[in-house]
Amino acid sequence: MSDEYNHIPDIINKAEKMNNQGTQQVAFEDYFSKSFMEDHTNYQNIYDFLNAGNFGVDSIDDIDEKQLDNFINKNSDLTNWNDFRDLAGQEYIANRLGFSD
Repeated sequence: MSDEYNHIPDIINKAEKMNNQGTQQVAFEDYFSKSFMEDHTNYQNIYDFLNAGNFGVDSIDDIDEKQLDNFINKNSDLTNWNDFRDLAGQEYIANRLGFSD
């Protein structure tokens, strides 16, 4: 096996371990990591981002999604909450699997 593929068994093992752990709670600040926030916004963390938009941070479910979409569109390189949340999730999983820088 060439060197470029030596890491594949480790990635598969990590993915299987994550799958076997089932559904888990992930801390907001881990899901929307500092690197994600700095790469896609002018804020260092999700709490500063939401506070800047005058959104309470007690529960994301209580936030008006249209207002959040508008804020995300104006204050990030993404267009709406779904894109923002989904990309953060993709980056979180990639990081957990060892694809981070």
